[in-house]
Amino acid sequence: MDQMLVRRLFEFCLNSVELLNKDKELGRKLEEAIGKLPPLQIGKKGQLQEWLEDYEEAQPEHRHLSHMYALYPDNQITPDHTPELSAAVRITLENRMVQEELEDVEFTAALLGLGFARLHDGETAYKHLSHLIGGLCFDNLFTYSKSGIAGAESNIFVVDGNFGGTAVVAEMLLQSYAGEIHLLPALPQAWSTGSITGLRAKGNAEVDIVWENGQLISTNIHTCSAGTFTICWGKHRTILHAEAGESYYFNSELQLVK
Repeated sequence: MDQMLVRRLFEFCLNSVELLNKDKELGRKLEEAIGKLPPLQIGKKGQLQEWLEDYEEAQPEHRHLSHMYALYPDNQITPDHTPELSAAVRITLENRMVQEELEDVEFTAALLGLGFARLHDGETAYKHLSHLIGGLCFDNLFTYSKSGIAGAESNIFVVDGNFGGTAVVAEMLLQSYAGEIHLLPALPQAWSTGSITGLRAKGNAEVDIVWENGQLISTNIHTCSAGTFTICWGKHRTILHAEAGESYYFNSELQLVK
């Protein structure tokens, strides 16, 4: 995870150097440093390798999933752009899920849901979201960590599950990164028909979506800042060159209607 964070920090700074056209010497050093960082690797079991060396997991049942950062909340791993690493991440998540002694806490359920949402697996994401709500919530829907984990003597309210659970819902319906907006990327059968308004997308936009029987009906994108977006649904792709303060209405085939 340290390497993932460092890589992203250096890339952010390098992008700033290029946008501002300043500190070119810093940019040169950043490019050199990025080139020295180790790549994400796949271990002998087909899993995303957590360490520089392919160590056996000391606690395969542990509640933390720190090295999933590249999948979520970052986008160094995506199904479209890094399919082999995405397959390795799936193996990592599935291996954690089958551990009999898994430390089943609220944020682990949320992270599993978020991971599978990013892998565009709506049914498995929905399974973990349902477990979070049905098995790790008090009656008032505050999420908790179970007694016996990390020395807890009773079920303890932890807000991570509430924030994480709402993030799972959002990621199942909309994902945005690297200039792309993905509509309904992990829609489960249980939500086959519905609508959502006001989801925020990176690039300072708001997105409304309507769908029916698992199919996109329409989307309305409100752009608060000018920018270029790639709008994605299924195999459909369209480029939007947006002006600030405008709304763009697309039909089911991502054709711009108005």
